[in-house]
Amino acid sequence: MPRLSSSYGASLALFALVAAAVAVAVMAAPASAATILDKSITVEIRADGSVVERTQLAVRLDSAQDFGSWSPYPIYLDENRKLVDLKAYATEPGGRVVKVGRKGLDTAEVTADFEIHSSSKLRTVEIPAVPVGSVFTLDYQVEEKPYFPSGQIRLGTAGDRIERLRVEVKGAPASAGWRWRLDGSKDGFKVEESPGRLLVTASGLPAVTAPEHAPEALGPVLRYAWGPLATWPGVGRWYQGLVAGVPHGAAPLRRRRRRSPAGSPAGARRSRRSPLSPGRTCATWRSRWASAATGRRRRRTP
Repeated sequence: MPRLSSSYGASLALFALVAAAVAVAVMAAPASAATILDKSITVEIRADGSVVERTQLAVRLDSAQDFGSWSPYPIYLDENRKLVDLKAYATEPGGRVVKVGRKGLDTAEVTADFEIHSSSKLRTVEIPAVPVGSVFTLDYQVEEKPYFPSGQIRLGTAGDRIERLRVEVKGAPASAGWRWRLDGSKDGFKVEESPGRLLVTASGLPAVTAPEHAPEALGPVLRYAWGPLATWPGVGRWYQGLVAGVPHGAAPLRRRRRRSPAGSPAGARRSRRSPLSPGRTCATWRSRWASAATGRRRRRTP
């Protein structure tokens, strides 16, 4: 998740966390209809609060447009989210396997225009030159130390059908505030829960389609959390501790405020006249952040 360094505005902390998910959502916008033969995500919650997430994908590229939608495939990383293992290759219809070489891997910095510093990055994977009908296979593992003990996984994919889905969350102690919910349509999903383990499976899932005028297609989302912060007062205490760790009077923050139009008298007057200014600023920031993250092209990530 986005880094909260000593030069980062504490008031933007939660907003930055949400923004990462927004950028990924924009990258998930559909442009064609590939077929996801297999999508498997396993999340292990360790005793020290860290999380290990393994993602396995097998995507059949049914048209030439699918290559532009799925390549390059982005993996979001930052100071607390590290890529520890990655395997990627494509299998042609005739069975020949083409591995993704070093030239097919790249890393892009992601920084919003209002940020003084950010550790956000995208590790991208290019699909090799293979014919239509090939299957792109991806297997990667990420280790994360989340600021807040929670997570979410989108179960559907915009524009693409999923033949087989398997999502497992394990390791969460039942006695430590473990909780979860499945938002959106529950049709076609099978949920199995046992102490310290949650398993969601499905087959033949249709592509997620955004309702008319909707900014994005979310589809069903699995949300989960653990730990003692299970109430709003608990979340409030966590946030107060987060804010207390950021030095508001740091020199980089003062310099940034002097450069910001909102810090000028004119900017203050505009803010007082228009109570909707923060909303417009948020929309502008989201658009710029997503454009920077995707190179102004729509990319997909399940």
